[in-house]
This record gives sequence, C-alpha cells and structure tokens, in this order.
Amino acid sequence: MIKAIHSFLVLMVLSVLWSSDLKAQCDLPERFVGNTGVNMTVMLTVDFINSLPIDAEGAYVVAITESGMVVGSADVYGFTQNAIAIWGNDALTTEIDGALNGEVIYMRLVNGTDLYDIKRATVVYATGSIFAQYSVKETSLIDCDDDIESTYGCTDPDYMQFNQEATDDDGSCSTLIVLGCKDLDATNYDENANVNDGSCEYDLITRGSCEVNFNVVNTGFNHTILIPDSFITPLSASDVIGVFYTSENGSVVCAGFSRWTGGNTQIFVYGDDPEIPGVNGLVNGAPLLFLARSNNVVYRVQPTFRDFNMSTFSVHGLSIVSDLRFDEVCTRSFNAQEVGVQKLEDLDMELYPNPASDKLYLSMKNTCSLLNIQVVNTLGTVFLERELRDVQPDDILEFNIEDLPNGIYMFKISTNLGLMTIPWMKYF
Repeated sequence: MIKAIHSFLVLMVLSVLWSSDLKAQCDLPERFVGNTGVNMTVMLTVDFINSLPIDAEGAYVVAITESGMVVGSADVYGFTQNAIAIWGNDALTTEIDGALNGEVIYMRLVNGTDLYDIKRATVVYATGSIFAQYSVKETSLIDCDDDIESTYGCTDPDYMQFNQEATDDDGSCSTLIVLGCKDLDATNYDENANVNDGSCEYDLITRGSCEVNFNVVNTGFNHTILIPDSFITPLSASDVIGVFYTSENGSVVCAGFSRWTGGNTQIFVYGDDPEIPGVNGLVNGAPLLFLARSNNVVYRVQPTFRDFNMSTFSVHGLSIVSDLRFDEVCTRSFNAQEVGVQKLEDLDMELYPNPASDKLYLSMKNTCSLLNIQVVNTLGTVFLERELRDVQPDDILEFNIEDLPNGIYMFKISTNLGLMTIPWMKYF
C-alpha cells in the first residue's frame, strides 16, 4: 500500500513538472533589454508590418535564436515601419549572451496574450550587416492549450520532401537534394542538380574583348546589393564594380554600379520597366552578374551570397555578399570617353570633366528643340534640374556643382532625340 501511494505521488510530481515545462515553452517572450556591443540591423518595412495580425496595443516582434534566447525586439503596434537591433555575442565574456555569427534567427509576434510564429522571416546573424523584412506570407498562432500531437512527414533535411513541421518520419523521403547550377545559360550548368545553390557562372565578356560600358538607366525599379568591407580584392579606390545583363540584341548592359572605396559598398541595381518596350533592366529572377574595372584591367567577378536565394534580382530586394572572386578577363587601352569625357554617341554630346569639383560642362553637337536635365544621387534624390529649349550645335552648357556633397551622381539627359543617363563623380 505504501509503495502504491509512493508511486502515485511520483507520477503526480512528474505530471506537474511536465505540465510546467510545456507551459514554459509557451510563455510569452519578453522585450529585449541590454547591449552586448555588437549587432546587426533588421528593417521592418511597411509591407511586413501591415501583413502581421496586429490588434493589441503594445504588440511587438522579438528575434529569437535557435536555443530560444531573445536577442532583439521592436514595437509594431501603431508603427508603419521600424527596425530591430539583433544583438550578437560579446566575445569578451565567457557566457553566450547574444547571437553567434552564422546563427539562424527566428521572428515571433507577441500580440497581447497571443504568440505567433512568423513564417519565412528567418535571418542569418552577421555582425554589422543590414537586412530588410518585406511582406510575410504566413503567420501561425502558437496554441499552448493544444495537446502535442504527432505530425507525420519527411524529417530528413537532405531530401526534397523535407517537412520542417514533421515530428515523426513516415518514410516519404524519396528525392535526395543535389545542389548545383540549374541555369542552362550558365557555363557550369549541372544537369544532375535539382536545387539551385547560387553557384552559376556566366561569360558576360569573352577574353580579349574589353568593351565594358558602365552607363546606367534608372528605371525606378531597384534592388540593393551590400558588399561588406572585409574582402581582399585587386580593386583600388575609385575603381568600378557593377552588375550586368545581356540585352535583346546580345549586347552587355550595366544595370547598376558603384565606385570601390575599400569600405562597405552599396550597388543599386535597376530592373526592367514594363511600360517601356523592350528590356531596359533586370527582370525578376535574373542572376546578378558582376564585372569590375581597375585602371586598364577588366575582371569577371563571381560573388558568393549569404543566402543563395539572394543571387537573383527582385524589385525592392536585398542581397548581401559574403565573398568575391576576381577573374582577370583582359587588359586594354583607355579611350577619351573612359578617362575624362563621357560621350553620348547617339545624341552626340560630351559631359566633362569627370570627376568634377565645381563646374560641369555639357557640350552639344546636335540641335535639340527641348532638353531636360536632372542631376540625381544613387538614392534618386534630385539635386539639380533644368529645362532648355532650342539648343544649338556647339552650345556649351555650364552647371555649378560646387555645393554638392562628394559622391556618385547620375546626369540624366532627356531630349527629343533620346534618353541617356551618365554616372559621374563629384570630388575635391
């Protein structure tokens, strides 16, 4: 009788402990408080916040590591956009007090007494990086009152049928994942691959041919590429690196570029404007293909991205580069256009000097009944705008740029003969 009572009490205690553990797993995570000295930033955009089921005052989003540690939070109730600082581990202390480099970070929504899992919103922690969360496709309410039930499916992540929600394997794993390049146009196409890993390589330029034009047309649809300052490259300050695509006539066209500074670099890549006939930018899903130029050397650049899903273009998308490999294609002599004068071959104009410090000149070779000119930075901010009529050959137009901050600008020229955008540098 005493043994029976003792066994009953043990079962009761274990039951209480199990129930407490289950409840602890569903406790609402608190807002993050602290500062470890290192972090990354995750932007919560308007589309992202608007897609969340927010109806409780004080609702907030938390960032949680794989071990369940809260490493950042941000309020979302009453906000159209916000940002989360995800705090990394302080290497000067012995305990793990933040996210580790390369660790997957999950997002949860605390909405009153409800806790939601935000699907497909994970990020990979990297100190000093920036990531943007756009609209989410699904959120699921975590119900702490439901009994834990088995979910059957493929539990092996090495197979195409893998189900991250499955708790019990049902033998449905059948197709082993083979990573590789799936693009038929790539030089390293792998016919055995069934999952693209972002490793595709392309021949934008053949060896011995060095005709590379970094002129860009701003279509208004862009994708941002972030290149950290942690790479050793053959580029020097003011060298050029850009992203290119092949046009319908087979020519190689620059979709966006930036001057190399040796520090963190951003490239704004422009997409195709569907309202204009023909292809005038990258289309959604197109690979991000790089070329670079340093003095008289042209390089084919093979990037590795933090996530292979970042290797293609998408409007308002963001790609973070984790490595760059430079392959020298050829060496060539500069012409006047590339060392100081930008010629608009079709419109027959010259923009000089480039770089410029206080004055910029446009020399006209055609008669233009109407000439619209804008000077914009890489973010699209207009710094100068002018409209001229009845421009005659040999007219030289002067622009005062003395008050402009140093940086890369676009000189946009729209005439009755055509449209052209020329990148130039303000420097003194």
